[in-house]
Amino acid sequence: MNPNQLIFSGAILMGLAAILRLVLGFRKNGLCCRFLGLYFLLFTLFSINNLLIETGGIQSWPIFWGSILPLYFVPAPLIYLYVRSVSTGKVFTPKSDWIHFIPAIFSILYLLPFYLAAKAEKLTIMETFLAGAEPSYYQPALILFGLFYLLLILARLAAFKLDVEKSQTEDNKSMFRWLVFFAALYTMFWFGNSIYFISNSFPDQQIFVRLKNIGTSITLIVSVFAFLLNTRPQLLQKLNRKQIV
Repeated sequence: MNPNQLIFSGAILMGLAAILRLVLGFRKNGLCCRFLGLYFLLFTLFSINNLLIETGGIQSWPIFWGSILPLYFVPAPLIYLYVRSVSTGKVFTPKSDWIHFIPAIFSILYLLPFYLAAKAEKLTIMETFLAGAEPSYYQPALILFGLFYLLLILARLAAFKLDVEKSQTEDNKSMFRWLVFFAALYTMFWFGNSIYFISNSFPDQQIFVRLKNIGTSITLIVSVFAFLLNTRPQLLQKLNRKQIV
């Protein structure tokens, strides 16, 4: 197992650990934790996809690769909705909030011919895409979409900072620091994809593809570490209660 495979495998295990922690430890926290859990699930799927590409196993599962592509449009709105729900308590309303996922829906529609194609044709399309000859819309749309949500997240954090300064409670300060750190990690992910787009002008794109994939998995690993450290006091509190009982 080479170092890249170790990183991807570690990211998958970390992502599953975070999801398990959310399911077992924060079942009553509702919407915020669902958004966070979906975020960890998405990046775990990205890491599985990266591992399959690295090992060549994706040749047996081209449909999995095609199913992952539209999901790259989902982390940005998920993080925004997570930050919004934590900072304002606003609930998810399907009638209005579904618009955040329009690019992912359009991407699925665009890829319908791929989904309906025979396996041999799927492999040809996938290999062409992985070689760098991807649709001209994909990376620019992903970068601009991510930048738009990054600005929304920063605006929401700025408003939350004002609320934190007014309340001066330690819980709010701690939550604000966590949200800023979390947003910074997403910025790294977005920046990595931006570098990959710029790399299209370089002859050897495979180096940038690997760096982008590694960056995605490292983003997940660091996010999970930060999440587990941030929630450690709550976990210890629960264990102490059980010991007392």
